[in-house]
Amino acid sequence: MVSLLLSGSAPPIQSAIEQYQKIASYRMQIRTTSDKQTSVFLYFFKKPGYVRVELQKPFKGAVLIYDPVKKQARLWPFGRQSLPALTLSPDNRLIKSPSGQRIDQSDVGTLFQNTKTLQSHGKTDLLGVARLGGKDTVHLTVEGDNGFSVASVHRYQLWLDPATGFPVKVSSYNTAGQLLETVEMEALELNPDFPNDFFDQ
Repeated sequence: MVSLLLSGSAPPIQSAIEQYQKIASYRMQIRTTSDKQTSVFLYFFKKPGYVRVELQKPFKGAVLIYDPVKKQARLWPFGRQSLPALTLSPDNRLIKSPSGQRIDQSDVGTLFQNTKTLQSHGKTDLLGVARLGGKDTVHLTVEGDNGFSVASVHRYQLWLDPATGFPVKVSSYNTAGQLLETVEMEALELNPDFPNDFFDQ
């Protein structure tokens, strides 16, 4: 299965993007580590941009839903439909990640777009096959030239699932070479059936 991304006619990132374009929705568990802070949450996404986050650590039980039509987020700190409930702009610092990531720019598609932009102003090194979590992954780095950055990221280190093209792990670095954030993804499910009101605010 590794040959799907390593030996295809398109480079690994382009192959991953083409696979991503074929899906309508996904769900996964995510662990992010940034500046010694760790967050664990369930992440649900439906095109064209609906996002639901169910926090497990810290603030277990909090639910955040983003509506791309309304361009607003709804936060239930103590569980969905409980009070209080806050309506927030996606750039509100209360719901940004420690690294500054916005809820409306948190999906895998945005990551791939940022990576492609960095590629077009830099270089890509394909490092081959790496064993991660007991599975083979396609390991590569993308780095901007002459200090070029996208969303404060100068270099990405990515481990991609060769079967789905989805990232298993992503580490991002600034121009000084400092680690900004590491994101680990597991329990991926593609095209799940969400209840009709799953992304309602």
